[in-house]
Order: sequence, then C-alpha cells, then structure tokens
Amino acid sequence: DVEDVCLLNDVVLGNNSSGATEYLWDFCEGDLLETPEVLQIGTVSTSIHDIELVFDGIDWHGFASTIGTNQFYHLYFGDDITNTPVVTNLGNLEGIVNSGFSSVYKLEGEVWYGLMTNYANNSLVRLNFGNSLSNVPVAELVNVSGVTFNGPSGIDLVEDEGNVYALVGNFNGNQVKFLSFGSSISNEAAGTNISVSGNSPHP
Repeated sequence: DVEDVCLLNDVVLGNNSSGATEYLWDFCEGDLLETPEVLQIGTVSTSIHDIELVFDGIDWHGFASTIGTNQFYHLYFGDDITNTPVVTNLGNLEGIVNSGFSSVYKLEGEVWYGLMTNYANNSLVRLNFGNSLSNVPVAELVNVSGVTFNGPSGIDLVEDEGNVYALVGNFNGNQVKFLSFGSSISNEAAGTNISVSGNSPHP
C-alpha cells in the first residue's frame, strides 16, 4: 500500500468493489461531502467554456479561451493555487483562435506545449511556450490526417510507451477522434474515428 506520494508522481488505483452502482473517490475522508467555498476571481466580457490548471513544478497557471471574442487568457496564481490570479489577455494568438473550447498542456524536454480545440472551424491548435508557461505561446494549426473534426470540444492527452496520443470529443456526430503524434507532440497527427453511442461526447 502507498501511504505517501510526491507531487507529480503517478499513483495506480485499484477497484476492489463488486456490484456497485455508484462510486465516490475521496482522498481526504469526508471533505468532498462538505459545501465548497466559492470565490469569484474575475470576469470576462464573453463566455469561457473551460479553464485548464497546470503546475509547472513551482507555480500554478490557468489557461482559457473565450467562445465569442476568440481571446486567450493566462491566469498566474504563483506558488499557491488559492492566490487571486494575475489575469493576462494574450489576444487571438496568430489570429487562429476560433472559439477555443478546451486545452491540455505537456512538458516535453524543456519545452511546454499545449493543444486547444477550435470549435468554430473544426481545427486543432498547437501552442509552443518555450521553456516557461509564462511566455506568450506561438500558435499553429496542427496538420491532422485521416479524420475530420465536427465541432471539436473536449480534449485529453496521454503518453504511453514513449508515444503521445490525444482524444478529442466532437459536439456533433457521436465520434471521438483518436490522434497519434508518435514520439513528440510537435509532430503531425494521424487520426482514427471512434464511434460512440448516445449523446455527443463532449464535456
């Protein structure tokens, strides 16, 4: 049994239950049953769908894009996530942000990268921050072969045996796009369609 784990280390969890109809994962007994304290940290002039929080080993950062005005925001919390963040509007990066929906971030070597779904024009944006998430990123559209997005929304990023993969939910068409970048997130992506039943797979 693992009693202590360091920040950013992986923990493998096992489910030993049987016949359960509902699950609640709670690492500090009882705290998720309490009423949360809600604090407003700022406002923007239009809709934001998703805020992604990233810890760079020292400081906390948040990133979000507005749906209506296509602006990309950086929220800097410093070394304590409970701090009121410094919010910086980085504008429409390279003019290619088009209803940015969700984003994910990854450190590769000494370079920070991000991937963001462009909902309105069915594309995927790659962000290159260089050696610091505090930098203004260079944005470019990712060349994706084999699939066509249909309202890309939620995105998740995984690494397995040295290869980088992304899963992109699409608001329309009941499909998840499985993208393979090979050994680096900086590569072009090869896509495969995964059909799902029920409602459209988006967060």
